[in-house]
Amino acid sequence: FAAIGVTATPAGKQLDPDLGRFSVTRSKADRHVFKTPSLRDIGLTAPYFHNGAFKNLEQVVDFYDKGGAQGLGLELPNQDPDVRKLELTKEEQRLLLKFMREGLADPTKSLELAH
Repeated sequence: FAAIGVTATPAGKQLDPDLGRFSVTRSKADRHVFKTPSLRDIGLTAPYFHNGAFKNLEQVVDFYDKGGAQGLGLELPNQDPDVRKLELTKEEQRLLLKFMREGLADPTKSLELAH
């Protein structure tokens, strides 16, 4: 589980209104905290994040590259400290996207979904 500051839209003007685990635990530390799924077959599982607001991996990488909610200028006191501006070059983004689509793919599942 982690608070990364998923926004309501990829444009990033406001946090998604879903409060995540807080709705269950009522602990302020759990505001906007969501389960973090496996990255296996990430290229086949769009849309992304708990709210499905991000339609492609390019939007996801851009969100992380900016540093999540805090990088977008939104207040999220409990944002995971590992989510910070990455400042990736275009080439680094391209290679990361390639790895996400190809390197994390289960070849048997990819073949099944292709037919």
